[in-house]
Amino acid sequence: MIQWHIIQDKTYSYLETYGYTDEDIEQVDLKHSFLNKLLWYNEWRILVEFKKEPDIYYWFTYRNNVIMKEWISSEPMFDKDKIVEYNKMFENGELKYNSEKLEVSDMIYWDIIEEPQLIEAPEENSPEIISWDGEENILVVEDKNMNTDNVINLKIWDKTFDVTLEENSATRALIEKLHEWDVVVNAREYWWFEKVGNLGFDLPRADKQITTEPGDLVLYQWNQISLFYESNSWSYTKLWKIQMTSKGELKEILWDWDVTLVFSLLK
Repeated sequence: MIQWHIIQDKTYSYLETYGYTDEDIEQVDLKHSFLNKLLWYNEWRILVEFKKEPDIYYWFTYRNNVIMKEWISSEPMFDKDKIVEYNKMFENGELKYNSEKLEVSDMIYWDIIEEPQLIEAPEENSPEIISWDGEENILVVEDKNMNTDNVINLKIWDKTFDVTLEENSATRALIEKLHEWDVVVNAREYWWFEKVGNLGFDLPRADKQITTEPGDLVLYQWNQISLFYESNSWSYTKLWKIQMTSKGELKEILWDWDVTLVFSLLK
């Protein structure tokens, strides 16, 4: 088995072919899944972050002594056109980091050409108003479309559950997806304690060793989602918790079936 540091050296050598050096790179992180370790596969997933674009994540795979570019992700998630744009930036060597300070001649100065518009005082007792400061010219209103309870819907068969979200980058990225469309996952039985299915896209991970409880939904290996009706201890990124009346209620629905999970924003 090729060691971790050798794969890292190969990654830096690969990046050098595009003109990048250590000074341009924030980090190179290598992942080797438990299944690959168990089956002795020599396949690694590589995450590269550049100093110039710290919120953009470039993913590569090492397999058969070859490094291949796989995909690009970000936080928050962006659309296909942006992915193409950042891919071109990478290939053209445009992610090189310039740590030198700008000279005065390089700075851009903006002139204020319009006076700010004064906000009129709102009607008294308006239900949308949260606060108004006439002196500071600040009006804060409530967005009726905001999901302030941090809850989404999960439909299994003909039953709909409320699901409470964890606060992390994975759930924020998934909420972005749910603003575009409902997420449908075909989940299969796994070892009689969980249902596992492919999301069809990757999410950022923040794995921690946890012991799951019935009703927990977690992210596993970037794009696998697991719904537990029994407990298990492993390293996951926790996403949600189903609000249910009892453990038996969920187990009755999930036991011995492959199911379709439909996630959507609260209507």
